[in-house]
Amino acid sequence: MANDRLPQEHDGPERSNAALAADASLLRAVVDNLPDYIYVKDTQSRFVLNNRAHLRVLGAQSQEEVAGKTDYDIFPAELAHLYAADEREVLRTGEALSEREERAVDPEGEEQWLLTTKTPLRGADGRVVGLVGISRNITARKRVEEALKLRDAALQEAHQELERVLDTMGDGVMVLDANHRLVRANRRMCELLQYAEAELLGKGPEFWTHPDHLTISGDELAKRRHGERTTYETKCLRRDGSSFPALATGVAIFDEGGAYQGAVGCVADITSLKHAEGQLRETMAELARSNAELEQFACVASHDLQEPLRKMASFAELLAKRYQGQLDEKADRFIDYITDGAARMRELIQGLLAYSRVGTKGQELAPVALGECFEQALANLETALEDCQAVVTCDPLPTVNADPLQMTQLFQNLLGNALKFRGEETPRIHTSAERRGASHRLCVADNGIGIEPEFAERIFILYQRLHTRQEYPGTGLGLALCRKIVERHGGRIWVESGSGTGATFVLTIPVLESAEPAGDAGGPAADSEKRPDPTCLRQKGEVS
Repeated sequence: MANDRLPQEHDGPERSNAALAADASLLRAVVDNLPDYIYVKDTQSRFVLNNRAHLRVLGAQSQEEVAGKTDYDIFPAELAHLYAADEREVLRTGEALSEREERAVDPEGEEQWLLTTKTPLRGADGRVVGLVGISRNITARKRVEEALKLRDAALQEAHQELERVLDTMGDGVMVLDANHRLVRANRRMCELLQYAEAELLGKGPEFWTHPDHLTISGDELAKRRHGERTTYETKCLRRDGSSFPALATGVAIFDEGGAYQGAVGCVADITSLKHAEGQLRETMAELARSNAELEQFACVASHDLQEPLRKMASFAELLAKRYQGQLDEKADRFIDYITDGAARMRELIQGLLAYSRVGTKGQELAPVALGECFEQALANLETALEDCQAVVTCDPLPTVNADPLQMTQLFQNLLGNALKFRGEETPRIHTSAERRGASHRLCVADNGIGIEPEFAERIFILYQRLHTRQEYPGTGLGLALCRKIVERHGGRIWVESGSGTGATFVLTIPVLESAEPAGDAGGPAADSEKRPDPTCLRQKGEVS
């Protein structure tokens, strides 16, 4: 154990060499066990001593492999030039170079970063006889720093992109802190309020909100603290004292722990929208007045216009009864013209009256079984159906929100149209229904003369006829009335046909909100288990 102790000052000369050897061995052991790279160079920058860690990074197994070599013998020339320049400066000035970041290359060619301090080594006389270098491997730290730089650059780019997006938005955007003080306003927000962003920073809603709307604004901000997304109308103040109506939408900002950090608000100037709403109200009022006038006209048409028409028709019929055959042939023909014209005029007035009253005199919409309306339409057309021996079939029809009288009129017009424009074959008319999404699709198909596709829209216009009255009688109001009825019920109607191939009139009616979301048409008589025979049949001699 006595040999392991450090030498003391009072040891005799016989112990000095051993003590020095022990000291050198101990110092070498300490240096070799340090993780930093430690080396000693002479005044020619040749390696004299390297600790174990430095030998490993140089790719050497022993001190002898690197002794007497310079950095030019080990590293790429560009790195060796840098190392040599630093060492010449240390040897020349006698001053240390502290914590210089240096790039290095390990034996595998991988780049490393070192934090190096080089200190002049002085002899007993004080002259510089070399230098001592200590390098710490900071590669991991540098990689973290580079990653942080890249992240910061990406964040900065994202921030700049966000700023560009905010400043190009057509609506105002503001960011409020947890106390609802403004910390950011985009360009449009500043334009709306007529302030620079710096003038708005730190201000609260009371600064830009009209006094009449402060309570509303406070209530909405309170909702955001609970995480609600809010949208409301308010009124904002400009610098010049004027105000404008605005639609504000706000969302809350919470940190990872769920603490409220503030809110982001979007403010849209709805001045033009409010102006449009005012114009719409005026238009609706004008439309209401127009409808009232139209209704008044309908009353006039139903009474004042028909009264003289009835007198004219009555006297024409009386004239025909008393003098038919007693006058010449021309007089008889003229009398026929008068009675026929009066009858046609009566039909036109009654048709126009019915058309004008679809939206003003209709019943309140309520759940209606369309099957019952269809049955009533068949009953109304019973004589016409029997006269032409028509075969009418019908699938189960749904229950919808409708005006029963108008639905009956709709089916009666479509069925009557099929009977009127029949071909040479026995008329066959089939009505089907199916649910498609939020609407029922009803089809009334016949085997009549059909309609050319180019006339598919024209037939729904008032008084538009494709044939002469001599070929097919009528007023030209039936299908126009059908369209108006369907549109009043929130649907659409159109025709699918071709010349000589029959016509299929297709219409849509919204599904009753309480209806089951089944694939069938729904409503009474729509369940095949409840109604084994889903078809109603009408033909001559058979009335169901």
